[in-house]
Parts: sequence; C-alpha cells; structure tokens
Amino acid sequence: MRRPIVNKNMGRRIVLHCQMYGMRYIWGMRALCLPLMLMVGMVICGVAAPKADSRSPHFLTIGGGYSPMGNQVSLEKNIFFFKRVLNQLGLEDAPHHVLFADGRAAERDLQYDDPAFKVPRVHRMVASLLGKTGGLAHQYRSNEVKPDGPSSVATIDQWFAKTAPDLDGGDQLFFYFTGHGGKGEKKNAKNTQMYLWNNQNIRMNALARRLDEVSKETPVVLVMVHCYSGGCANVIFKEGDPKKGLSDHNRVGFFATEHNRVAAGCTADIEEGNYQEYSTFFFEAIHGKTRLGQSVKRPDYDGDNRVSYDEAHAYALLTSNSIDISTKTSGTMLRKFSRLPGKDDGGKGLWFIDHPYSDLIEQAIPSDRAVLEGLSAKLELTGEGRVTQARDLAKSIQRRRGDIKKDRDRLGSEHRQLRSSLAKELKRICPELANPWHPNVPEVLTGPEGVKLVEQLEKRKDYKKFSVLATKLEKFDSQRHELERKWVKTQRFLRVAENVVLARNLPQVAETHVVERYKEILVAEHGSLERGTTQATSKVK
Repeated sequence: MRRPIVNKNMGRRIVLHCQMYGMRYIWGMRALCLPLMLMVGMVICGVAAPKADSRSPHFLTIGGGYSPMGNQVSLEKNIFFFKRVLNQLGLEDAPHHVLFADGRAAERDLQYDDPAFKVPRVHRMVASLLGKTGGLAHQYRSNEVKPDGPSSVATIDQWFAKTAPDLDGGDQLFFYFTGHGGKGEKKNAKNTQMYLWNNQNIRMNALARRLDEVSKETPVVLVMVHCYSGGCANVIFKEGDPKKGLSDHNRVGFFATEHNRVAAGCTADIEEGNYQEYSTFFFEAIHGKTRLGQSVKRPDYDGDNRVSYDEAHAYALLTSNSIDISTKTSGTMLRKFSRLPGKDDGGKGLWFIDHPYSDLIEQAIPSDRAVLEGLSAKLELTGEGRVTQARDLAKSIQRRRGDIKKDRDRLGSEHRQLRSSLAKELKRICPELANPWHPNVPEVLTGPEGVKLVEQLEKRKDYKKFSVLATKLEKFDSQRHELERKWVKTQRFLRVAENVVLARNLPQVAETHVVERYKEILVAEHGSLERGTTQATSKVK
C-alpha cells in the first residue's frame, strides 16, 4: 500500500488509500467533491482518469421469445422503454438495429393479457380438473416493435457480417438482449443459451465468437436479462472459455442473474408498473425516471454528475424486489483469478469473506459500497460481522422455506388425489370432455349443460375441499416466494462482499497483466451512456 496523501493546501485532511484499482478512498471532511477525489485516486494508482468520451455509439437490440406462447408483451415493452431512455439521452439518432420475434410478419406472435377479458367459470373449473389453468386468459396479436428483422441466427449473423467490420476505435457497441434463455451444457454449465425466434438459439461461446468480429479497439457493453444470463459473462475469455485466458477484446457486461438461475420478468401483464425484471431498474437508473414516468433519485454514488453502468447495476441490486441475483463481468473475472485464503498461504495476508465490515466498506468502490450499505439496512445487518449475519440469515430463511415446502407437499398430494377423482366424475357427467377436440365440447361448455355442470360441481363436498386446498396451496407458494426474495437479498449482499474481498486479494495471487486487465474492466464498467459528460475510458497508464 502506498503512503496516504494529505492535501494540506485545501485546508482539509483527505486520505486516498490507493489499492490496485485506485478507487478506495476515505476522507475526514467532505468539502472536496467526489468526482475530483475519484479522478485523483485513479491517476495516482495508475488508472486513467475519466474523460469525455467522443466515440460514436451503436446499438444492437435482440428480443422476443422462441414462439408466440413464449413471446410476452413485457419483452416488447422493454424495447419501447429502452428507446425512450435513448431519446432522453439524446441518442435517438444513433445507429440502432433491432431484431425482435418474427420481425414484421403479419402473424400474431405476441402474447398479452387483456384485463377486460374474463374466462368463464366453467372453463376455469374444467381446466383446473382436466388440464392447465395457466394461459387461459392470454390473448395474441402481432408485435408493434417494427424491428429491422426477426430474432434469428441468420439476421444476427447478417448484422455481424455487415456492420461489425466497420466499427473501430472511434465507435462503441451497446448490446441489449431481452428474451428467454436456457441452461448450459453438462460439461460446461456456463455455456448457457439465448433463445431466438422459431426455437433457435445461440450459446454463450457462439456469442463470444460473433463478438470477436468486432474490432478489439471497439468497446462493447452487454446488458442481458434472460434466464441463466450470467453464463454470458464468460465472453471476457477467449472463445468464452476461461481455460484459454482473457480475450483481447474490450468488452464488459451486466446480467440479470447467475448462470444457474432463472430470471424475473417475461410476463403477459400489460401493466408496466408491475415489472420487476433487471433492465427495468438498470435503465430506470440511467433515465432518472420509471417506466411510468415518475422521477427517481439517480444513483450517482461517486458524485461525478453521471450514472455509470456499474452504478445502474448497483441500483438494480438495491431496488429490485425480484428473484434475480444479478452479476457483472468484473465479478466473473475475480472468481477466475482471485481467491480466498487457503491452508498454504503463509504470510500472504489474504482476507477471508467474513472480514470486518468497516474494512470491506473502506475497500469497496462506490457502487459496491452503496449496495453493501443499502442491503445492510434492508436486512437489518449491523456491526462488524455483517457477512456472518447475512449468511446466518440466509440459512434461517432456507429452513423456513423447507418447513413450508413440507406442509405444501402434504396438501399438494391430497389436492392431486381429489383432482383425479373429480376429473373422473366430470368425464362421467360429460363424456365429450374426455377429448378436448370433440366437436360437441364448445356446446357443452357454453350451453345449458355447462351451467348445469358448474352447479353440480359446486354442490359437491369434495369439490369445495378441492377449492379450499387450492387456495391454501397458493398461500404457501406466496409465502415461499416472499422468503426467496428476502433470501436473494442476502445472496446479493454476500456476492458483493465477496467481490470486494477477492478484489483486495487479487494483486497478491494473480499475475501483473491480470491485475492490469481487471483495472481496465473496472473502468469500462464505470462507463456511461450519457453523452457530453465525464465518461470513463478503458485504458490504464
């Protein structure tokens, strides 16, 4: 560690503790503005100070589902919101290529719920006994995005073949994917998938190969909100393979969830105020307004008068009440090249994950500090042992979820038995229902016989018990989901705390070129979509 620098000319004691990435600082009196402190700290510690970015931004947005049944209206609205954000930032004329679902085809490719549409009771009753209740109220229409083409492997390859070669050091690429995703492979769990229209897909390593077609001098920022999206953080490695080392390309990314978890979002609900998916909060932070136009306090955690990507990511971690454990590329790099203490570390003095909290906060970059402090308040963590408290709280929550699951499984078994016996009785009363394609089924459900069917079922004691159990099961599911959201907050806290510890340990366990590259990734993550303001570069001295 370098000796603290005391600025006596300012008449105030300002101590800048310069660690390997130059963003750790404490101060006695806060009269000196944070932007200047951050800039001074970065210069002293070898990281280029932020400067105005004159690069030309290019946007590639890919979205939609794999079929009409998986192409929810929220995915369409995500693109509309992103465009509003770009307009607000004065980027409406920047090159923006959008690929969505089936493109501009006339077919009904989009799923949505119409609040005015009510499913008849008889249909709900029969579906609960003979089929699936999910999707009964869904409606379908053609998407209104007016994209440049469908989200297919062919159209994506066309963009990379035509546009990528023209991008150079004077450009930057922002890649936004808002769709569905799939798990990785058995031998490579992080080689996860992006689902495209007509059940096509692109895996993480295939995405990395396509991004290699962009010049090494062109910075690339990815925001990806699909299930298992965290696997795509591996695009920082050659061909997406950590064993092959770091890629020479300049790219960073922010991902809704870890490589082994589903993500929130993808809903047929047309009410945007209900959306909890990752990019809602990421772009809300940059925009300064919610999807509904309500102003929010912009998360300028380091006080440099702009919202950077890593600050938007931190805002999402703090604000979203979802199941997402969101990640970023710097965390992926740390987990590859840094580590916690082992048995044979000798005098290296590596930090453990449960290092005293005051040291973690002093070590953390501003965005990570904001997350640790904010989640400490939400989870009621106090004192120096907050990491241990968070871990204990997580275990307690999991035990409670396990107890609820046992009760739910018991009722679920009884519920299934009742449904089976009621289904047999239903088919006895209306034999046509044994085959949903029978031509008399519509008449059975909508005519006098359907009314009689409802009356007969509602009089049965076993149907009443079936309905009561269904309500109890829904309550159990709600309780477990609420507990999971709280558990997720503990995991967000623990992950960020681990990032801070691993960052502190990195110079002691990794080669110099790895440490330097980590600096570059940190600075690139601190970039911004805002034009004409101070914007971090991705180079080091």
